[in-house]
Amino acid sequence: MSQATNHLLHRGGRNQYGITSEDLPRRMSFEDKKALESEYVSRHKEKWLALFINFNKKQSWELLFSKPMKYRTLSLSSFYSELREYESVEEYLLNFLLTRKEVALELMGFSDDDAHKVIKEFNQKYYS
Repeated sequence: MSQATNHLLHRGGRNQYGITSEDLPRRMSFEDKKALESEYVSRHKEKWLALFINFNKKQSWELLFSKPMKYRTLSLSSFYSELREYESVEEYLLNFLLTRKEVALELMGFSDDDAHKVIKEFNQKYYS
């Protein structure tokens, strides 16, 4: 395709295949992604934080990292270093719930199948 043709198509809002931006699937906005994350956290927050009632930092670490995780385990000193980056232990735990869904759901008693369903549902909404 010549540069002139490409330029004219671009100015007309089309590519070389005649596809316009209206034909392309819409991506979820940043605000919608934050809302989806908030919905996920609020749905599981109560049960998740109930696991850590009256726990000190070391007990929380033991519960989170006592089993070897598939991707990463964390030493106690590294856990304390990570905690310093958050205003509270609760904030760290909520971030853990959001970023390490599989581990968090397993600790809350979800079966593997149920956990995968929850994660799949979240991912389908988040990445569509």
